[in-house]
Amino acid sequence: MTDIEIIQKTLSGAALSIQKIIGQKVEVSYRVVGNINIVTEKIINVVLQCTGFTMPEIKSKDRHEDLVRARQLMCYFLRICTPLYFSKIGHIIRRDHTTVMHSVQTIKDLIDTEYTDVTLLVEKIQNQLSNEIKADE
Repeated sequence: MTDIEIIQKTLSGAALSIQKIIGQKVEVSYRVVGNINIVTEKIINVVLQCTGFTMPEIKSKDRHEDLVRARQLMCYFLRICTPLYFSKIGHIIRRDHTTVMHSVQTIKDLIDTEYTDVTLLVEKIQNQLSNEIKADE
């Protein structure tokens, strides 16, 4: 199996995960650009737009609650929607892979407990991602 076939298979699985979350059919279109794909770029841009932070802020050492939550959301969406490993996501945000693992689990736990602020933000990001994907079709 070639690298492209592996990526296609993984992204198809990610599309099914997104489909389950938002309850709508999702088709993934992508093209590989260097070592980061278009889906990853869209996720990063949508999370930044919805949270109001910039990438330098996400990569910074600041630990303000809202900024930490934005980082956690970025990790969560990059993990569930892309084939990226924890270490690669950590590289993108300048954090260790264990921080990424903790971030993903934290958002999952907050969604499960229906923590309203996070749940609303997750839904907002999901809707925006869905619109971005539809716009490319």
